[in-house]
Amino acid sequence: HFGELLLVPISLLDINIEIQRDEDAEHQANIIEKFDPRIAMPVMATKLKNGRYSVWEGQQTSCVLYHLHQAGLIEGDFMVQVKAFDEDMVVIGVP
Repeated sequence: HFGELLLVPISLLDINIEIQRDEDAEHQANIIEKFDPRIAMPVMATKLKNGRYSVWEGQQTSCVLYHLHQAGLIEGDFMVQVKAFDEDMVVIGVP
């Protein structure tokens, strides 16, 4: 199972900081300078039972989108490409 490729409103994304490195402001500034949603990589996330998405890969992109949203440059319904796996998905052979 390779997950689903979805379009998810940015307002439903929760950045999972427990398994990611700290934010890198310089790297994010570089992303913002060149930002084009047509060429953004999908973020990887776990689709939670409560309908939200826990982002565990693509943190810098997610943070950039969060900052653009907080600055009022994109709306809460801005759709983000997300490759998601259900929270309760079982993969055979994986403990």
